Amino acid sequence: MLTTPPLRGTPPCKATVCTHLWHDFCYISDDEISKDFAMPEMQQERDGRRFFAGNFGDARLKKTGALLHEQMVIKQKVCLRQLGENRAGEVRFGRFFANDQVSVEKLVEGVCEGINLRSAGRHVLAIEDTSEVNYQKHAKRVSGLGTVGNGSDLGFFIHPLLVVDANVGDCLGLAHMKLWQRTQGKAANYKSLPIEKKESWRWIETFQLGKKRLSSAQKITLVADREADIYEMWDRLPDERTHLLIRACRDRALVTADGRTLFDWIGAQTVQGSYWIDLPATHERSAHKALIHVRFGAVSIKKPSHCSDRNASAHVSLNVIEAVEDASTVVGKEERICWRLLTTHAVTNLEEARQCIEWYCMRWTIEQAFRTIKSQGLNLESSLIEEASRLEKLAVMATSAAVQVMQLTLAREGKTLRPATDVFTAAEIEVLHHIQPTLEGKQRSKESPCARHACLGRLDDCPLGRLEGIRQRTETRSHHDAPWLAGILFNSSGMGSGSRNFDRKQ
Repeated sequence: MLTTPPLRGTPPCKATVCTHLWHDFCYISDDEISKDFAMPEMQQERDGRRFFAGNFGDARLKKTGALLHEQMVIKQKVCLRQLGENRAGEVRFGRFFANDQVSVEKLVEGVCEGINLRSAGRHVLAIEDTSEVNYQKHAKRVSGLGTVGNGSDLGFFIHPLLVVDANVGDCLGLAHMKLWQRTQGKAANYKSLPIEKKESWRWIETFQLGKKRLSSAQKITLVADREADIYEMWDRLPDERTHLLIRACRDRALVTADGRTLFDWIGAQTVQGSYWIDLPATHERSAHKALIHVRFGAVSIKKPSHCSDRNASAHVSLNVIEAVEDASTVVGKEERICWRLLTTHAVTNLEEARQCIEWYCMRWTIEQAFRTIKSQGLNLESSLIEEASRLEKLAVMATSAAVQVMQLTLAREGKTLRPATDVFTAAEIEVLHHIQPTLEGKQRSKESPCARHACLGRLDDCPLGRLEGIRQRTETRSHHDAPWLAGILFNSSGMGSGSRNFDRKQ
Protein backbone atom coordinates (compact mmCIF):
# COMPACT_ATOMS: atom_id res chain seq x y z
CA MET A 1 0.00 0.00 0.00
CA LEU A 2 1.33 3.40 -0.94
CA THR A 3 1.60 6.05 1.71
CA THR A 4 0.27 9.51 0.87
CA PRO A 5 2.97 12.05 1.76
CA PRO A 6 2.22 15.14 3.86
CA LEU A 7 1.37 18.27 1.94
CA ARG A 8 4.15 20.28 3.52
CA GLY A 9 6.80 20.21 6.20
CA THR A 10 7.05 17.76 9.08
CA PRO A 11 3.78 16.11 10.06
CA PRO A 12 2.28 17.43 13.27
CA CYS A 13 1.54 14.91 16.00
CA LYS A 14 -2.20 14.75 15.28
CA ALA A 15 -2.98 11.96 12.80
CA THR A 16 -5.74 11.97 10.25
CA VAL A 17 -7.35 9.28 8.18
CA CYS A 18 -9.42 9.36 5.01
CA THR A 19 -12.93 8.07 4.48
CA HIS A 20 -12.71 4.28 4.65
CA LEU A 21 -11.50 3.79 1.24
CA TRP A 22 -8.17 2.00 0.86
CA HIS A 23 -5.97 5.07 1.13
CA ASP A 24 -3.20 5.42 3.63
CA PHE A 25 -2.81 8.26 6.06
CA CYS A 26 -1.39 11.78 5.87
CA TYR A 27 -1.08 14.49 8.48
CA ILE A 28 -2.07 18.11 8.80
CA SER A 29 -3.09 20.45 11.59
CA ASP A 30 -6.51 21.99 12.21
CA ASP A 31 -5.12 25.44 11.43
CA GLU A 32 -3.95 24.28 8.03
CA ILE A 33 -7.38 22.74 7.34
CA SER A 34 -9.17 26.00 8.05
CA LYS A 35 -6.64 27.96 6.00
CA ASP A 36 -6.29 25.78 2.90
CA PHE A 37 -9.28 23.47 2.65
CA ALA A 38 -12.35 25.67 2.92
CA MET A 39 -15.29 25.54 0.52
CA PRO A 40 -15.61 27.90 -2.45
CA GLU A 41 -18.57 29.66 -4.01
CA MET A 42 -20.26 27.76 -6.80
CA GLN A 43 -18.67 30.07 -9.39
CA GLN A 44 -15.24 28.60 -8.63
CA GLU A 45 -15.84 25.66 -10.96
CA ARG A 46 -13.87 22.55 -11.67
CA ASP A 47 -13.17 20.89 -14.97
CA GLY A 48 -15.76 18.16 -14.28
CA ARG A 49 -13.40 15.21 -14.03
CA ARG A 50 -15.56 13.42 -11.44
CA PHE A 51 -18.93 14.88 -12.43
CA PHE A 52 -19.18 13.99 -16.09
CA ALA A 53 -22.49 14.52 -17.84
CA GLY A 54 -21.34 13.80 -21.38
CA ASN A 55 -19.55 15.11 -24.44
CA PHE A 56 -21.75 17.42 -26.48
CA GLY A 57 -19.27 18.82 -29.00
CA ASP A 58 -18.84 22.00 -26.97
CA ALA A 59 -16.49 22.49 -24.01
CA ARG A 60 -18.88 24.97 -22.39
CA LEU A 61 -21.75 22.50 -22.47
CA LYS A 62 -19.50 19.80 -21.01
CA LYS A 63 -18.46 22.13 -18.19
CA THR A 64 -22.04 23.22 -17.48
CA GLY A 65 -23.28 19.62 -17.44
CA ALA A 66 -20.54 18.61 -15.01
CA LEU A 67 -21.36 21.54 -12.73
CA LEU A 68 -25.10 20.79 -12.85
CA HIS A 69 -24.48 17.14 -11.99
CA GLU A 70 -22.26 18.23 -9.12
CA GLN A 71 -24.87 20.59 -7.73
CA MET A 72 -27.52 17.87 -7.84
CA VAL A 73 -25.38 15.56 -5.72
CA ILE A 74 -24.53 18.33 -3.24
CA LYS A 75 -28.01 19.76 -2.80
CA GLN A 76 -30.03 16.63 -3.61
CA LYS A 77 -32.55 18.75 -5.51
CA VAL A 78 -33.61 19.27 -9.12
CA CYS A 79 -34.95 22.83 -8.88
CA LEU A 80 -32.84 24.88 -11.31
CA ARG A 81 -33.25 28.02 -9.24
CA GLN A 82 -31.78 26.32 -6.18
CA LEU A 83 -29.10 24.53 -8.17
CA GLY A 84 -28.04 27.71 -9.93
CA GLU A 85 -27.98 29.71 -6.67
CA ASN A 86 -28.77 32.93 -8.56
CA ARG A 87 -30.59 34.10 -11.67
CA ALA A 88 -27.56 33.70 -13.92
CA GLY A 89 -27.01 30.10 -12.74
CA GLU A 90 -30.68 29.24 -13.22
CA VAL A 91 -30.67 30.59 -16.78
CA ARG A 92 -27.43 28.79 -17.56
CA PHE A 93 -28.80 25.41 -16.48
CA GLY A 94 -32.09 26.05 -18.25
CA ARG A 95 -30.28 26.76 -21.51
CA PHE A 96 -28.26 23.58 -21.06
CA PHE A 97 -31.41 21.44 -21.11
CA ALA A 98 -32.86 23.48 -23.99
CA ASN A 99 -29.78 22.97 -26.18
CA ASP A 100 -30.37 20.48 -29.02
CA GLN A 101 -26.78 19.26 -28.72
CA VAL A 102 -27.62 17.94 -25.26
CA SER A 103 -29.59 14.80 -26.08
CA VAL A 104 -30.90 12.04 -23.83
CA GLU A 105 -28.64 9.58 -25.66
CA LYS A 106 -25.48 11.62 -24.99
CA LEU A 107 -26.45 12.11 -21.35
CA VAL A 108 -27.01 8.38 -20.88
CA GLU A 109 -23.62 7.72 -22.44
CA GLY A 110 -22.06 10.25 -20.08
CA VAL A 111 -23.59 9.01 -16.82
CA CYS A 112 -22.60 5.42 -17.67
CA GLU A 113 -18.98 6.45 -18.19
CA GLY A 114 -16.54 4.22 -16.31
CA ILE A 115 -18.90 1.35 -15.45
CA ASN A 116 -16.86 -1.12 -17.52
CA LEU A 117 -13.71 -0.32 -15.55
CA ARG A 118 -15.49 -0.65 -12.19
CA SER A 119 -16.96 -4.00 -13.25
CA ALA A 120 -13.73 -5.48 -14.57
CA GLY A 121 -13.14 -9.06 -13.43
CA ARG A 122 -16.26 -9.12 -11.25
CA HIS A 123 -19.44 -11.13 -11.17
CA VAL A 124 -22.03 -8.36 -11.37
CA LEU A 125 -25.79 -8.23 -10.97
CA ALA A 126 -27.42 -6.14 -13.69
CA ILE A 127 -30.66 -5.05 -12.03
CA GLU A 128 -33.36 -3.45 -14.14
CA ASP A 129 -36.79 -2.10 -13.33
CA THR A 130 -39.29 0.55 -14.43
CA SER A 131 -40.62 3.57 -12.56
CA GLU A 132 -43.05 6.23 -13.67
CA VAL A 133 -42.39 9.95 -13.25
CA ASN A 134 -45.75 11.62 -12.63
CA TYR A 135 -46.28 15.31 -13.48
CA GLN A 136 -50.05 15.42 -13.19
CA LYS A 137 -49.90 18.16 -10.55
CA HIS A 138 -48.14 20.33 -13.17
CA ALA A 139 -50.51 19.33 -16.00
CA LYS A 140 -51.69 22.89 -16.73
CA ARG A 141 -48.26 24.15 -17.65
CA VAL A 142 -46.28 21.09 -18.87
CA SER A 143 -46.42 20.26 -22.58
CA GLY A 144 -45.53 17.22 -24.65
CA LEU A 145 -46.00 14.49 -22.04
CA GLY A 146 -47.78 11.17 -22.46
CA THR A 147 -49.69 9.27 -19.80
CA VAL A 148 -48.42 6.97 -17.07
CA GLY A 149 -49.69 3.77 -15.48
CA ASN A 150 -53.26 4.82 -14.71
CA GLY A 151 -53.84 5.94 -18.30
CA SER A 152 -54.77 9.53 -17.40
CA ASP A 153 -52.00 11.24 -15.41
CA LEU A 154 -49.25 12.99 -17.38
CA GLY A 155 -45.67 11.80 -17.15
CA PHE A 156 -43.12 9.39 -18.59
CA PHE A 157 -41.23 6.24 -17.66
CA ILE A 158 -37.62 5.57 -16.73
CA HIS A 159 -35.99 2.15 -16.94
CA PRO A 160 -32.40 2.08 -15.62
CA LEU A 161 -29.95 -0.81 -15.53
CA LEU A 162 -28.12 -0.65 -12.20
CA VAL A 163 -24.94 -2.66 -11.64
CA VAL A 164 -24.18 -4.25 -8.24
CA ASP A 165 -21.27 -6.46 -7.19
CA ALA A 166 -22.70 -9.96 -6.72
CA ASN A 167 -20.25 -10.94 -4.00
CA VAL A 168 -20.39 -7.96 -1.62
CA GLY A 169 -23.41 -5.94 -2.80
CA ASP A 170 -21.51 -2.75 -3.71
CA CYS A 171 -23.42 -0.38 -6.00
CA LEU A 172 -21.11 0.18 -9.00
CA GLY A 173 -23.25 2.56 -11.08
CA LEU A 174 -25.45 2.68 -14.17
CA ALA A 175 -24.88 0.64 -17.33
CA HIS A 176 -27.82 1.97 -19.35
CA MET A 177 -31.10 3.81 -19.05
CA LYS A 178 -34.18 3.98 -21.26
CA LEU A 179 -36.87 6.66 -21.15
CA TRP A 180 -40.16 6.71 -23.05
CA GLN A 181 -43.63 8.21 -23.13
CA ARG A 182 -46.90 6.39 -23.58
CA THR A 183 -48.76 8.44 -26.17
CA GLN A 184 -51.35 5.87 -27.26
CA GLY A 185 -53.16 2.84 -25.92
CA LYS A 186 -52.55 -0.80 -26.75
CA ALA A 187 -53.26 -1.86 -30.31
CA ALA A 188 -56.11 -4.30 -30.87
CA ASN A 189 -53.61 -6.92 -32.09
CA TYR A 190 -51.07 -6.16 -29.32
CA LYS A 191 -50.54 -9.81 -28.31
CA SER A 192 -49.67 -10.84 -31.85
CA LEU A 193 -47.11 -8.05 -32.35
CA PRO A 194 -43.41 -8.97 -32.29
CA ILE A 195 -41.83 -8.13 -28.96
CA GLU A 196 -39.70 -5.45 -30.66
CA LYS A 197 -42.89 -3.42 -31.10
CA LYS A 198 -44.12 -3.83 -27.53
CA GLU A 199 -43.21 -1.84 -24.43
CA SER A 200 -41.88 -5.05 -22.93
CA TRP A 201 -39.04 -4.89 -25.46
CA ARG A 202 -37.37 -2.45 -23.03
CA TRP A 203 -36.33 -5.37 -20.81
CA ILE A 204 -34.31 -6.99 -23.60
CA GLU A 205 -33.09 -3.82 -25.27
CA THR A 206 -31.87 -2.19 -22.05
CA PHE A 207 -29.92 -5.26 -21.01
CA GLN A 208 -28.39 -5.78 -24.44
CA LEU A 209 -27.16 -2.17 -24.61
CA GLY A 210 -25.98 -2.22 -21.01
CA LYS A 211 -24.14 -5.49 -21.54
CA LYS A 212 -21.95 -3.80 -24.16
CA ARG A 213 -20.66 -1.51 -21.39
CA LEU A 214 -19.91 -4.52 -19.17
CA SER A 215 -17.52 -6.33 -21.50
CA SER A 216 -14.85 -6.51 -18.77
CA ALA A 217 -17.13 -8.21 -16.24
CA GLN A 218 -16.32 -11.84 -15.58
CA LYS A 219 -19.99 -12.83 -15.30
CA ILE A 220 -23.31 -10.98 -15.54
CA THR A 221 -26.56 -12.00 -13.87
CA LEU A 222 -29.67 -10.12 -14.95
CA VAL A 223 -31.99 -9.66 -11.95
CA ALA A 224 -35.56 -8.46 -12.38
CA ASP A 225 -39.04 -8.66 -10.87
CA ARG A 226 -42.07 -10.50 -12.21
CA GLU A 227 -42.76 -8.09 -15.10
CA ALA A 228 -39.57 -9.36 -16.80
CA ASP A 229 -40.77 -12.98 -16.84
CA ILE A 230 -40.96 -12.95 -20.64
CA TYR A 231 -40.31 -16.05 -22.73
CA GLU A 232 -38.16 -14.18 -25.25
CA MET A 233 -35.86 -13.10 -22.39
CA TRP A 234 -35.17 -16.72 -21.45
CA ASP A 235 -34.75 -17.74 -25.08
CA ARG A 236 -32.45 -14.95 -26.31
CA LEU A 237 -30.29 -13.56 -23.50
CA PRO A 238 -28.44 -16.38 -21.69
CA ASP A 239 -24.93 -17.32 -22.87
CA GLU A 240 -21.69 -18.61 -21.34
CA ARG A 241 -21.18 -15.46 -19.21
CA THR A 242 -24.78 -14.24 -18.94
CA HIS A 243 -27.36 -15.64 -16.52
CA LEU A 244 -30.91 -14.62 -15.65
CA LEU A 245 -32.61 -14.56 -12.24
CA ILE A 246 -36.24 -13.43 -12.41
CA ARG A 247 -39.23 -13.87 -10.15
CA ALA A 248 -41.85 -16.04 -11.83
CA CYS A 249 -44.99 -14.23 -12.88
CA ARG A 250 -46.87 -16.86 -14.84
CA ASP A 251 -47.81 -20.42 -13.98
CA ARG A 252 -46.19 -21.71 -17.15
CA ALA A 253 -46.85 -25.01 -18.88
CA LEU A 254 -44.05 -27.56 -18.44
CA VAL A 255 -42.76 -30.25 -20.76
CA THR A 256 -44.07 -33.19 -18.72
CA ALA A 257 -46.00 -36.32 -19.52
CA ASP A 258 -48.90 -35.31 -17.26
CA GLY A 259 -49.09 -31.66 -18.47
CA ARG A 260 -48.32 -30.10 -15.10
CA THR A 261 -47.72 -26.38 -14.61
CA LEU A 262 -44.80 -24.65 -12.92
CA PHE A 263 -46.40 -23.62 -9.62
CA ASP A 264 -48.12 -26.97 -9.16
CA TRP A 265 -44.92 -28.88 -9.87
CA ILE A 266 -42.59 -26.95 -7.53
CA GLY A 267 -45.18 -26.97 -4.74
CA ALA A 268 -45.28 -30.75 -4.88
CA GLN A 269 -41.51 -31.15 -4.45
CA THR A 270 -39.94 -32.19 -1.15
CA VAL A 271 -38.62 -29.42 1.09
CA GLN A 272 -34.85 -29.61 0.67
CA GLY A 273 -33.85 -27.22 3.42
CA SER A 274 -35.14 -24.65 5.90
CA TYR A 275 -33.66 -21.66 7.69
CA TRP A 276 -34.70 -18.80 9.95
CA ILE A 277 -34.61 -15.15 8.96
CA ASP A 278 -35.44 -11.91 10.78
CA LEU A 279 -38.10 -10.02 8.84
CA PRO A 280 -38.21 -6.26 9.43
CA ALA A 281 -41.52 -4.46 9.73
CA THR A 282 -43.09 -2.96 6.60
CA HIS A 283 -46.42 -1.29 5.92
CA GLU A 284 -47.78 -4.74 5.05
CA ARG A 285 -46.01 -6.95 7.56
CA SER A 286 -45.02 -7.06 11.23
CA ALA A 287 -41.41 -7.61 12.30
CA HIS A 288 -40.93 -11.26 13.22
CA LYS A 289 -38.74 -14.33 12.84
CA ALA A 290 -39.80 -16.43 9.89
CA LEU A 291 -39.04 -20.05 9.09
CA ILE A 292 -38.38 -20.33 5.35
CA HIS A 293 -38.73 -23.65 3.51
CA VAL A 294 -36.84 -24.04 0.24
CA ARG A 295 -37.66 -26.28 -2.70
CA PHE A 296 -35.85 -26.33 -6.03
CA GLY A 297 -35.53 -28.37 -9.19
CA ALA A 298 -34.90 -28.35 -12.93
CA VAL A 299 -37.80 -27.75 -15.32
CA SER A 300 -38.40 -27.37 -19.03
CA ILE A 301 -40.74 -24.47 -19.93
CA LYS A 302 -42.95 -24.76 -23.00
CA LYS A 303 -43.07 -21.95 -25.54
CA PRO A 304 -46.34 -20.03 -24.88
CA SER A 305 -49.00 -20.14 -27.55
CA HIS A 306 -49.06 -16.33 -27.73
CA CYS A 307 -45.31 -15.99 -28.33
CA SER A 308 -45.02 -14.10 -31.61
CA ASP A 309 -41.38 -15.04 -32.26
CA ARG A 310 -41.56 -17.85 -34.79
CA ASN A 311 -37.85 -18.57 -34.34
CA ALA A 312 -38.07 -19.00 -30.56
CA SER A 313 -37.14 -22.40 -29.13
CA ALA A 314 -39.97 -24.83 -28.48
CA HIS A 315 -38.87 -25.01 -24.83
CA VAL A 316 -36.18 -23.65 -22.50
CA SER A 317 -34.51 -25.47 -19.61
CA LEU A 318 -34.39 -23.54 -16.32
CA ASN A 319 -34.10 -24.07 -12.59
CA VAL A 320 -36.90 -23.01 -10.25
CA ILE A 321 -36.58 -22.10 -6.56
CA GLU A 322 -39.48 -21.70 -4.14
CA ALA A 323 -38.92 -19.95 -0.81
CA VAL A 324 -42.08 -20.02 1.29
CA GLU A 325 -42.72 -19.11 4.92
CA ASP A 326 -43.95 -21.76 7.29
CA ALA A 327 -47.57 -21.12 8.29
CA SER A 328 -46.67 -21.36 11.99
CA THR A 329 -44.54 -18.18 11.86
CA VAL A 330 -47.00 -15.99 9.95
CA VAL A 331 -48.35 -13.17 12.14
CA GLY A 332 -52.15 -13.05 12.32
CA LYS A 333 -53.80 -12.69 8.92
CA GLU A 334 -50.74 -11.29 7.21
CA GLU A 335 -49.73 -12.79 3.90
CA ARG A 336 -46.86 -15.22 4.13
CA ILE A 337 -43.70 -14.86 2.10
CA CYS A 338 -43.72 -16.87 -1.12
CA TRP A 339 -41.09 -16.34 -3.78
CA ARG A 340 -40.77 -18.46 -6.90
CA LEU A 341 -37.57 -17.65 -8.76
CA LEU A 342 -36.55 -18.84 -12.22
CA THR A 343 -32.86 -18.88 -13.13
CA THR A 344 -30.32 -20.18 -15.61
CA HIS A 345 -27.82 -20.67 -12.75
CA ALA A 346 -27.18 -24.23 -11.64
CA VAL A 347 -29.18 -25.08 -8.51
CA THR A 348 -28.21 -28.52 -7.23
CA ASN A 349 -28.13 -27.97 -3.47
CA LEU A 350 -29.48 -25.73 -0.71
CA GLU A 351 -26.41 -23.50 -0.70
CA GLU A 352 -26.81 -22.63 -4.39
CA ALA A 353 -30.53 -22.03 -3.89
CA ARG A 354 -29.91 -19.66 -0.98
CA GLN A 355 -27.26 -17.83 -3.01
CA CYS A 356 -29.81 -17.12 -5.72
CA ILE A 357 -32.30 -15.92 -3.11
CA GLU A 358 -29.69 -13.54 -1.70
CA TRP A 359 -28.91 -12.20 -5.16
CA TYR A 360 -32.59 -11.57 -5.77
CA CYS A 361 -32.80 -9.68 -2.47
CA MET A 362 -30.20 -7.27 -3.88
CA ARG A 363 -32.84 -6.19 -6.41
CA TRP A 364 -34.06 -3.89 -3.65
CA THR A 365 -31.10 -1.61 -4.46
CA ILE A 366 -32.91 -0.29 -7.51
CA GLU A 367 -36.08 0.37 -5.49
CA GLN A 368 -33.96 2.44 -3.13
CA ALA A 369 -32.57 4.34 -6.12
CA PHE A 370 -36.10 5.17 -7.28
CA ARG A 371 -36.97 6.57 -3.85
CA THR A 372 -33.81 8.67 -3.88
CA ILE A 373 -34.74 10.03 -7.31
CA LYS A 374 -38.26 10.92 -6.17
CA SER A 375 -39.99 11.39 -2.83
CA GLN A 376 -37.14 10.70 -0.39
CA GLY A 377 -34.35 12.44 -2.26
CA LEU A 378 -34.10 14.72 -5.28
CA ASN A 379 -37.89 14.95 -5.71
CA LEU A 380 -37.77 14.80 -9.51
CA GLU A 381 -41.55 15.13 -9.78
CA SER A 382 -41.39 18.62 -8.26
CA SER A 383 -39.43 20.11 -11.20
CA LEU A 384 -40.84 23.28 -12.73
CA ILE A 385 -39.42 22.58 -16.20
CA GLU A 386 -42.30 22.85 -18.64
CA GLU A 387 -41.22 20.86 -21.72
CA ALA A 388 -41.19 17.08 -21.99
CA SER A 389 -37.83 16.53 -23.70
CA ARG A 390 -36.09 18.75 -21.15
CA LEU A 391 -37.72 16.86 -18.29
CA GLU A 392 -36.37 13.61 -19.73
CA LYS A 393 -32.85 15.06 -19.81
CA LEU A 394 -33.28 16.18 -16.21
CA ALA A 395 -34.40 12.65 -15.27
CA VAL A 396 -31.20 11.12 -16.68
CA MET A 397 -29.01 13.43 -14.62
CA ALA A 398 -31.19 13.02 -11.53
CA THR A 399 -30.91 9.24 -11.76
CA SER A 400 -27.12 9.42 -11.95
CA ALA A 401 -27.00 11.88 -9.04
CA ALA A 402 -29.28 9.62 -6.97
CA VAL A 403 -26.96 6.65 -7.55
CA GLN A 404 -23.96 8.67 -6.36
CA VAL A 405 -25.87 9.84 -3.28
CA MET A 406 -26.79 6.22 -2.56
CA GLN A 407 -23.16 5.13 -2.94
CA LEU A 408 -22.11 7.78 -0.42
CA THR A 409 -24.87 6.74 1.97
CA LEU A 410 -23.86 3.09 1.92
CA ALA A 411 -20.20 4.04 2.39
CA ARG A 412 -21.07 6.31 5.30
CA GLU A 413 -22.89 3.47 7.04
CA GLY A 414 -20.10 0.96 6.43
CA LYS A 415 -22.18 -1.16 4.03
CA THR A 416 -19.74 -1.04 1.12
CA LEU A 417 -16.07 -1.67 0.48
CA ARG A 418 -15.88 0.34 -2.73
CA PRO A 419 -12.84 2.58 -3.24
CA ALA A 420 -13.25 6.32 -2.78
CA THR A 421 -12.37 6.87 -6.43
CA ASP A 422 -15.91 5.71 -7.37
CA VAL A 423 -17.23 9.03 -6.07
CA PHE A 424 -14.29 11.34 -5.27
CA THR A 425 -11.42 12.76 -7.31
CA ALA A 426 -7.85 12.42 -6.08
CA ALA A 427 -7.91 16.03 -4.84
CA GLU A 428 -11.14 15.46 -2.92
CA ILE A 429 -9.74 12.30 -1.32
CA GLU A 430 -6.76 14.37 -0.21
CA VAL A 431 -9.10 16.91 1.39
CA LEU A 432 -10.97 14.13 3.20
CA HIS A 433 -7.68 12.89 4.64
CA HIS A 434 -7.36 16.22 6.42
CA ILE A 435 -10.98 16.81 7.42
CA GLN A 436 -11.69 13.35 8.88
CA PRO A 437 -9.88 13.69 12.25
CA THR A 438 -11.91 16.74 13.24
CA LEU A 439 -15.08 14.67 12.84
CA GLU A 440 -14.07 11.56 14.80
CA GLY A 441 -15.17 10.90 18.36
CA LYS A 442 -12.70 10.39 21.20
CA GLN A 443 -12.90 6.60 21.05
CA ARG A 444 -12.10 6.60 17.35
CA SER A 445 -9.06 8.82 17.83
CA LYS A 446 -7.59 6.30 20.31
CA GLU A 447 -7.67 3.45 17.82
CA SER A 448 -4.55 2.46 15.92
CA PRO A 449 -4.58 3.88 12.37
CA CYS A 450 -3.04 0.66 11.13
CA ALA A 451 -6.02 -1.37 12.38
CA ARG A 452 -8.76 0.48 10.54
CA HIS A 453 -9.90 2.29 7.46
CA ALA A 454 -12.06 5.29 8.35
CA CYS A 455 -15.54 5.24 6.87
CA LEU A 456 -18.03 7.90 5.83
CA GLY A 457 -20.52 6.24 8.13
CA ARG A 458 -18.51 7.24 11.16
CA LEU A 459 -19.23 10.88 10.52
CA ASP A 460 -22.55 10.32 12.26
CA ASP A 461 -20.70 9.43 15.46
CA CYS A 462 -19.17 12.89 15.63
CA PRO A 463 -20.63 15.49 18.06
CA LEU A 464 -22.88 17.99 16.33
CA GLY A 465 -20.87 20.92 17.61
CA ARG A 466 -17.77 19.68 15.83
CA LEU A 467 -19.73 19.16 12.62
CA GLU A 468 -20.96 22.72 12.82
CA GLY A 469 -17.43 23.96 13.37
CA ILE A 470 -16.23 22.24 10.24
CA ARG A 471 -19.26 23.51 8.35
CA GLN A 472 -18.46 27.10 9.29
CA ARG A 473 -14.82 26.76 8.37
CA THR A 474 -15.55 25.14 5.03
CA GLU A 475 -18.35 27.49 4.04
CA THR A 476 -16.67 30.80 4.84
CA ARG A 477 -13.31 30.48 3.09
CA SER A 478 -12.25 29.84 -0.50
CA HIS A 479 -10.54 26.65 -1.59
CA HIS A 480 -8.45 25.64 -4.57
CA ASP A 481 -10.25 22.36 -5.34
CA ALA A 482 -12.94 19.90 -4.17
CA PRO A 483 -15.75 22.50 -3.85
CA TRP A 484 -18.55 20.06 -3.17
CA LEU A 485 -17.44 18.07 -0.12
CA ALA A 486 -19.23 20.15 2.48
CA GLY A 487 -22.53 19.65 0.73
CA ILE A 488 -22.11 15.89 0.86
CA LEU A 489 -20.79 15.76 4.41
CA PHE A 490 -23.47 17.95 5.93
CA ASN A 491 -26.60 17.36 3.83
CA SER A 492 -28.11 14.57 5.89
CA SER A 493 -31.74 14.82 4.78
CA GLY A 494 -31.61 12.67 1.66
CA MET A 495 -28.74 10.42 2.60
CA GLY A 496 -30.02 9.56 6.03
CA SER A 497 -33.68 8.90 5.42
CA GLY A 498 -33.11 6.78 2.33
CA SER A 499 -30.68 4.44 3.99
CA ARG A 500 -32.90 3.88 7.00
CA ASN A 501 -35.76 2.85 4.73
CA PHE A 502 -33.40 0.47 2.96
CA ASP A 503 -32.75 -1.27 6.29
CA ARG A 504 -36.43 -1.57 7.10
CA LYS A 505 -37.33 -3.06 3.74
CA GLN A 506 -34.52 -5.55 3.77
